[in-house]
This record gives sequence, C-alpha cells and structure tokens, in this order.
Amino acid sequence: MIAFVFLQSVVGQKQYQQTARPDFNNPRPLISDIVSAINKDSLAAHMQWMVNMGTRFMYAENHREVATMIASKFRSYGYNDVVLDSFRVIGETVPGDSVWQYNVVASSIGSSAPGEIYIISAHHDNYRTNDPHMQIPGADDNASGCAIVLETARVLKVKGFQNAATIRFVTYAAEELVGYVNNSGSIHYAEKIKAFGEDLRLDINNDMVAWAKDTTNTVYGSAIPDPCGDWAGALMLVSASMYAPSLKIMCGQYPTSDSYWFYNLGYPVTGFEELGLNPTYHTVNDSVNKCNMDICLNVARASCAILLNEQLTPIPQKTTSLAGKSAVILSWQPTANVNSDGFRIYRSTLPEAEFALIGQTTAQDSCFTDTTANKGTLYYYYVACFDHQQFESIRTNIVRGALAPKDRELLVVKDSKGGFSNPSDSAVIEVYRQIFRDHPYDLSDASVVDSLNLAILGRYQRIFWMSNTFYNQSNSSFRRNYKDVSTYLRSGGQLFLNGFQPTFMVSGNKTTDKTWLPKDTLWQYYKIRQVLRGPTAMLNGATPAADEFDTIHIDPLKCPSVPVGYVLNLECIYPSPDAKLIYRFNSGYDTNSVSGRMKGKPVGIEYLGDDFKVIILSVPLYYMDSLDAKNLADLVLFQKFISHVGTEENQLPATKPLNLRNIPNPFQESTTMEFFLSEGGKVHVSVFNFVGVEVLSLEKIWLDQGFHTISLDLGNLQKGLYIGYLTSGDFSGSVIMAK
Repeated sequence: MIAFVFLQSVVGQKQYQQTARPDFNNPRPLISDIVSAINKDSLAAHMQWMVNMGTRFMYAENHREVATMIASKFRSYGYNDVVLDSFRVIGETVPGDSVWQYNVVASSIGSSAPGEIYIISAHHDNYRTNDPHMQIPGADDNASGCAIVLETARVLKVKGFQNAATIRFVTYAAEELVGYVNNSGSIHYAEKIKAFGEDLRLDINNDMVAWAKDTTNTVYGSAIPDPCGDWAGALMLVSASMYAPSLKIMCGQYPTSDSYWFYNLGYPVTGFEELGLNPTYHTVNDSVNKCNMDICLNVARASCAILLNEQLTPIPQKTTSLAGKSAVILSWQPTANVNSDGFRIYRSTLPEAEFALIGQTTAQDSCFTDTTANKGTLYYYYVACFDHQQFESIRTNIVRGALAPKDRELLVVKDSKGGFSNPSDSAVIEVYRQIFRDHPYDLSDASVVDSLNLAILGRYQRIFWMSNTFYNQSNSSFRRNYKDVSTYLRSGGQLFLNGFQPTFMVSGNKTTDKTWLPKDTLWQYYKIRQVLRGPTAMLNGATPAADEFDTIHIDPLKCPSVPVGYVLNLECIYPSPDAKLIYRFNSGYDTNSVSGRMKGKPVGIEYLGDDFKVIILSVPLYYMDSLDAKNLADLVLFQKFISHVGTEENQLPATKPLNLRNIPNPFQESTTMEFFLSEGGKVHVSVFNFVGVEVLSLEKIWLDQGFHTISLDLGNLQKGLYIGYLTSGDFSGSVIMAK
C-alpha cells in the first residue's frame, strides 16, 4: 500500500529494526479502543445534520445560526469551553451584520500541559457555483470534514479520555468564497494564535474526505518534508497504517485547505483531502447518499489516531544541536505532558543508514550531551519520546551535529562565481589575499567545491563568508548550508557575513520589504528584524553609525559601469533590539530621487554576545576601497572577534522559562506575565514595539525557583503588537502581546 511504501523513506523503518522500537505492527490498545468507537452511521448522521441546516454560505442570513448550532452540538457532548470566534472579512462590502463571520472553537483543556495545543479542524461553510445563496447539501464539501471533528469530540467524551495537552475542536467559517489566501476563518485564527504567542504543537485539518475517483479509494495525505513539519507527515502515515490499514494514501508536499496559513506561519500541519475533484463539487448533487462513507470512516480514525498518539507520546519538537569542543549537545522543546516518561536519542553517520540508540533522558530533560562523537565526523540525530509502558513515538526531524574544536583561526569563504556582471574569480581571490595578508587563514571557494558542512565549519574560530553577486543569488553556498552555519553560531561561533542581499543568503527572501519575528532564524541568529531593498538605489559608500568604524568608499575601478563608483540592488538591514547599527547607506543622489531614496538607511549590524558573535554588512568587501576593506577586516579580527566564545562540553543550551505567557492577551490597560523558572536568579522584563523601540524596562529583581507573575502597566501604549522579553541568567524568552 502506498502509505507503507512512503513510510520507509519518511520515517525510516530500517532505523527502528535495530532497536526494535517502536513496534509499528502492534497498535496501542487504548488508541485502538477509542478509534474503533468511530462508526460510519454516526459520521453520516453528523453530515446529514449539517445538510439539514440549509445553505451554509458565508453571506446567507443563517450563517451565524450555523455556527451557533455547531457550538450547541459540542456543548451537548459535555464541552463547556465553547466560543464563537468572530472576525470581519476584509474587503467585502455586504451591508449589515453579514460581513461578520464566526468560527466555532470547543476546547478540552489539558490536565498537565494546558499550554500545549493541538487542533483538529475543518471548514463548515459551503458554496454553490454561480448561485451561492441557493441551498445545496454540501455533504462532501465540507460536512465530511466537520463530521470528523464532531465525531472525534463525541468519542473522546464517551470513552472518558483525559487529555494531557489541550485539544481544540475547530470549525472555520468563510473558506469557500475568500479561500485561504484572503481573510478566511483559518487565516484569522492562525494569525490570532501567532499574535497571542500560543504554543500550537500540531494542526490536523480535513477537507472533502468522502469521495474517491476510482476503486483504489486513495486519498491525499499532507506530508511536508521541511524543518517544521517533516515529523508530522510521518506521524500521519504511521497512524493511518496502524489504525486505518485499509486507507490508501498518496502523499503530497502541500498543506490541506485550512492548514495552509498555519503552515505559512511556521506551525506543524497534517491532514487529509480527497485525491481529485468530486463531480458533485459545489452542486445540488453533493448529498450524503453519494458520499463514500468507508473513506470518511478511515480518515476519521486516522485523524483521531494522530491526535491520540501526540497525547500519549508527544514527538519532541524544535530539535536542535550545539557543536561543543568535545561533545555534541542536543536540545528540544520541553513538554509538561504527564504521559511522557523520557526521551531516547539515536545517532547515525548517514541519514539513510541504521540509527543506533546512544542515550536516554528523563521526561523533565530537554537536552542530551553526546560525549562519544569523534572529531571531523558529521552525525545525524533524532529523538523519540517514550511513555510509562515503553511505547515510543516516531522520530523527530533528523538534525545534523558535529564537534567544534575550533582549532583553526580563520576560514574565508568566496561564495560567488565570476562572470557576467560579477568580478572574475582571480580578481576576487587576489583582493581577499590582500585583505587578509596579516592573518593566517584558509580559503574555500564555495563556487567550485561546496562541502562546508558543520564538521568543517566547527574547526574555525572565525568565519568571513562573502558574496559579490549583484542579482542571481540562487547558487549561494550559504543558502544551501545556512542550517549548519546557524548551528555553528548557536555553538558559539563568530561570523562576518558579507553580500548584497544577506536575507536571501540566509532565508531565500526575495521581497523588497519584509519584517521578521523573534522566533525567526534571521532575528535569532543573524539579528535582522526587517529588510528594505531598492533595486535601483545607488550606493557609493557607507557612513559609520558607531565610533570605532571608519567611512567606507566604493572603489570606482571595481565597478566601471555607469554611473562609475556606485553599486546597486543591496539590502538595507534593520537590527534586532539586542544588536547594534554600525553602518548606513551613503549616496551622492538626493534622498527624494529613486537613486538616493535609501540614503541613511542601515546596511551594517553587529551583535557581540556571550553566546556568539555576528557582523553583517550588505556592502561587499570586494567593491570597497582596498584600504577601507583591509581596515574593516583588521578591526573585526583584532578587536571584535578576538575573544573566543565557543561552547564547552559541560555548557548546556539556554532554556526558555516554561509556559511564558501574558494574561489577558489582548489587554487594555495592564497585563500579567506568567512564567516558570527552573532555578532562582535575577529577572529582567522589557517590552519593545514592532519597530524595535523599547517602551518598558523594569528593574531587575531576584526570584526563586518556581512559578511567578509580574504585572505590566501598559495603559499608555497605543493599540498594536508588542514583544515582551524576559531574561534571568541563562534563561530567556519572549511573547507577542496585543493591545
């Protein structure tokens, strides 16, 4: 079956044969008992009940009543925390109350991990092509998805299941007309979760799951191979193969319907959708008697099993590695889920080879130190959770790790190929030779041989990574290796990153105006919170914004094109609050002109922390006056990067305070920050607006280990989004607050 074939490549079935864990051939009795209570008759009854509502079109007069009826259904099962989540559709001009839409959210609060949230969802509105106000059944689209949400909620109550983490049963409004690229119900709710800083661990979404185009009864399953949700697709396949074995799945690399915006915001997603398009789609023929209830039943059981697997053995998320001098340190997002009994760590030297069990931790731990790693070897790791009965979750995403002895001084990386509008390779190498002539260094021409993995990067105390490409950055070695470079930084590295478009080199960003959040890689490790780029803006140098730096001039001999002595198409980069502005865009053109409009904007930033050091400049050294370039490199190497900040083998990664949040959120005049400290220390709280201006800073106070609250008086602030920071020794955390 398709699901099993794909399972071997996504989950790595061979990896588990060595350790005999987990046993994918023997379902867990508790999960089997619960999912077996889901039946076709009940699903069909839910669907017919929704069909009987009449039209569920988002602008029909009864659209609020539809949401109210669904909310009443959840309450009838015994759920008390049920709300209508209202939002206004953007850009619509329908008069009166019809412009307001209503999601339905029923919550079952977790017994031990209430802040860890899992969503199972579907949209409840329907639509008829050409005449949306005319009543149509909307059975497959999407009473089928809603039936799964309702049936899962019903069965969990009937079976008396006590969820350790919070479950939200959600039906969305306004999917059909505005879709999921405007202000649909799922976009509104995803943005709300993000704004409130909630800890969403997984979104399971189903849309049109009661039809098959042929007798194979194959459905589409979302299995996205990316850093955020690779494990979620694998979990979907394992759950389906164990608890709905007759379900055939064609895996795809895009999110289902209303999970799109959650995925777009970086949350893990999975779910099901029919493969192909039902011929009754958006017509009066989309009735329950034309639906394939066997498919709907199996999708319902698979979806419920995904949810239950995460409740019983939650897969560790956000797994990362630190490269120490004599050890590799792995860390993952902690969980307060009482069902977790601990974590097991597996390692291999090849991602497709067998993984060996190398260690185990308790449930309270969220890191592991591998002291058996060898110098010069690149390793692959994953972590799995196990419960009190020794059932084990599937693996986390695989992460790479290596030792970082930092036994060599300096690596200079040439990350651009000569030709076309770029300078020749020989000219660039000669310029670098002159710039670094007073320093022992190794040169890597990444345009020729791209082998800069973590095992190589970890040998260097300092790295200068430079690109001279004006336009096409698609061949950037940094872009291919940014994960390992980020791990190098996280492990106490020192990086000078230099190129016209640093945010593309790191994240592939091609937009000319974009802002990042504290959780994003560009903010966390490269200290960039915003970028602006004027492709035709002309730069002839950079003026210092810090006393220790000198003015930079562009060498006219290195850019002889018209106008002579200028470069263009470079990014202006704005520093995060904990970084420092060091250079501004300079131009001989007036700021009111197209060529001079970027004048005065930031092009260089610096972060010299105790954890790592990074300096980023979007004016390439190659194009600078030779003396200016050498003086800048000397300043960085002799004064900025002189202190080594590498990770020692006994140094654990900084941990965020558990369950950091603010209540209420949104707030009016004041809000209370709640957090947990695993050890006592001085605590500092500050608040910044989204342009990086500090609006509140409290005096440091000593707090003991345990749970604490701090009240913040923010009544003088304007309405908008703010970022609250909390630091205490090695602990740090942030939360997005809305007023």
